[in-house]
Amino acid sequence: MTSQAPRHRLVKLGLLSLLCALPFFVACIYLGRQAERIDTLPVDEYADLRWGSDNQSLFFLHRSLASGAPSELWSQNSATKEFLSLGALPAGPHWRLTRRTVGDRLVLASSEGDTERLELLNPVKGEVPERLKVDKKWSLLKTEGDGLFFSTVKDDLAFQNMVEVEQAPEMTRPPSNSSDPESESRPDEPQAPTRSGLQIARFDPSAEEPTVLLSIPFSRTEEKPEVLLVSESPDQRFVAMVIKFGENGTPGLWVYDSDGSRLLWTRVVVNSEVQGLSWAPSSAALAMSDAEGLAVIDNVLGIESVRYQTKGLGRVRPLFAKEDSLYLKSVNSLYRLDRKEGQAEVVFDSRSKSVDAQSFVVNDEATKIAFFSSPQGFVELHTYSLNSSETGANVSDLPGSLRREAQEALTYQVGAALRTAWQYWRF
Repeated sequence: MTSQAPRHRLVKLGLLSLLCALPFFVACIYLGRQAERIDTLPVDEYADLRWGSDNQSLFFLHRSLASGAPSELWSQNSATKEFLSLGALPAGPHWRLTRRTVGDRLVLASSEGDTERLELLNPVKGEVPERLKVDKKWSLLKTEGDGLFFSTVKDDLAFQNMVEVEQAPEMTRPPSNSSDPESESRPDEPQAPTRSGLQIARFDPSAEEPTVLLSIPFSRTEEKPEVLLVSESPDQRFVAMVIKFGENGTPGLWVYDSDGSRLLWTRVVVNSEVQGLSWAPSSAALAMSDAEGLAVIDNVLGIESVRYQTKGLGRVRPLFAKEDSLYLKSVNSLYRLDRKEGQAEVVFDSRSKSVDAQSFVVNDEATKIAFFSSPQGFVELHTYSLNSSETGANVSDLPGSLRREAQEALTYQVGAALRTAWQYWRF
C-alpha cells in the first residue's frame, strides 16, 4: 500500500498541472486564431482610386465594414506622400467616387436601393457634398473627362434651335406596303419638317437647369438618336459623341463644333462597344477605342482617320498625354502606341511586379501610376513615377485601416507570436 501512495500522488499532481495549464493553452489557441482572423477577414474597403486634375493628388474612399460605419474621403500628395482626410460622408447610402469632374469639383455617386444620385464635392474646401438638382426629364449620359452631360427628347422645337447635321448617313426606311393601292397611286410627297429633337445639355452648377448645347432633329421614333458616350474637348469648343440613330442603327463617332453649330460625322464606325474617348491637349486630335481597336482623327474638322489593331491587349482606353504621345490603358497595364510602326510598347505591367493590382489608374500626363494591393491581407497603396530614374514602387500604408490598428495592439502581437511559434514547432 505504501508503494502505491507516491504513484497516486504523481497522478494527482499531473492532473492538477494539466488543469492549471489548460486555461493557458485555451488562451494561446484563442489569441492565435484571433490574429489569423485579423489577417484574413475583410474589415476595410478601399475603392475608387483616381488622380486629381493637378496630376499630383490621389483621391480614394475608405469604408470600414463594421455596421453603420461612414465612408471617408482621403487624398494623398504623390510628391510629399502625406495623406489628408477630407472628411466623412453622410452615413446611410453607399458612396462611389466617379472618374468625372465638374471644374475643380469631384463627382460622387450615392445610392440607396435602386436610387442613385450624384453629388459634387470641392476637395480643397472639404465641404459637405452638394446634391445635383436636375429635373427628372433629363437623363445622365455616360461621360469621360470634365463635365456632366444630359439628354432629353423635346417636341415642338423652333427650327433655329436645331443643329446642322452634316454628312449624316441615310436612314434605312421600312419598305412600303405595295398591296395598298393608295400607296401605289399616290405620288411621293415631301416629308413635313420635324420639330422633334434630342437635346444635349451640359450641367452648370450656377444654373437651375442644364445648359442646352445642341438639339439633334429626327422625324420618326425609330430614328431617334441615342448617345452612348460623351467627351468634351479641353477648350470646350468640341464635344465628341458616339451616337446611334435608331434602335438598329450602327454607332458612329460624331463631333459637335460649337463655333459653327454643326454636328460633324467623322465616318468612324464603332465596332461592337465603345471603350473610351480621349482628346489631345490642343483639342485638335481625337482618339476612340472599341472592340476592334483604336481610331485616331488628327484633325477633328476633317474626316480622315487611322485605325490601329489592339488585339491581345484586352479592353483598352486611349490617353492623349501629349500631341505626339498616345497611350493605351488596360486593367493593369499601360502601353505607348508607336504610330509609325503601329505597335503598342509596354510602359508598365503590374503583372511583372508580382502584385495583385486593384483600381489601376494613370494620371492625365502618363507620368504617374497608382493602384491598390493587398499582399498580407491589409491594403497598400503603390505609386510609380514613370519619368523618374527610380523604377521601384513607393508603397504607403493606407490611413484609417482597422486591420492596421488591430495589428498594433498587444493582444495581436502575442497571438501572432504564438501562431508563429506553433508553426515553427510543427515543422
